[in-house]
Amino acid sequence: MSKYDPLRHHLNRLKVKRWRASFDDVERILGTRLPASAYKYPAWWANEKTPTSHVQKLAWTPIGWRTEELDLAGKQVTFAKHR
Repeated sequence: MSKYDPLRHHLNRLKVKRWRASFDDVERILGTRLPASAYKYPAWWANEKTPTSHVQKLAWTPIGWRTEELDLAGKQVTFAKHR
């Protein structure tokens, strides 16, 4: 079980195609703080298709979601359903 599974479960339950979330929203869902890199680096939120060490992307990419409209300064990200 991944620490990002609660985010995957949340996205699976959404009835909307787009969800604008604050980093605080994501942390509430996860029940823990995001790592410092999530606040500093756009790559942390990337939708990479190749295998990487970014396990967090497995919370959204396999279930058809992508991250869009990342705002590091405003601490917000939009998740969009693509299938």
